[in-house]
Amino acid sequence: MDELIEDALDNPLLKGITFSGGDPLERAEEFAYMAKAFKKAGLNIWCYTGYTFEDVLEKMKKDNNIKDLIENIDVLVNNAGISKPCLFTDISYEQWNEVISTNLNSVFIMSQEVLNNMIHNKSGCIINISSIWGMVGSSCEVHYSTAKAGINGMTKSLAKELGPSNIRVNAIAPG
Repeated sequence: MDELIEDALDNPLLKGITFSGGDPLERAEEFAYMAKAFKKAGLNIWCYTGYTFEDVLEKMKKDNNIKDLIENIDVLVNNAGISKPCLFTDISYEQWNEVISTNLNSVFIMSQEVLNNMIHNKSGCIINISSIWGMVGSSCEVHYSTAKAGINGMTKSLAKELGPSNIRVNAIAPG
């Protein structure tokens, strides 16, 4: 682990480190250790999440190192997303909740988790992955469009709320 950190720090072009996928939470102790070392050296830590908020909360209960990792994130990319295309009249309550939970509630939880540290440091960035359907709606994807519209509203509101703390909040809406 120390050799990996040393190799990264020897690269004069490196300005930040990206942690992505499941590994940062599955191996939180190692990633928290690396994050602290990279932060100490002045590098930014990016973290992409693809977990539902229930997964993150459950993992945090079992592993205190996840909190250490989260406290060292400078840039959070909220990227969890699922789609279950079907007619509105065919959406079950369970399907509705699954899409809203994965696509919208995960953004709320992960953003809230990283913000204490970002506000304290008066620095940070949250990038939310939305969709064009959050702006214009989509036939047969009402629950998906609703969740992505929620992300857009949350992004705009958080940008206004957190701007004075030098924290940027933006959304990318492919489509």
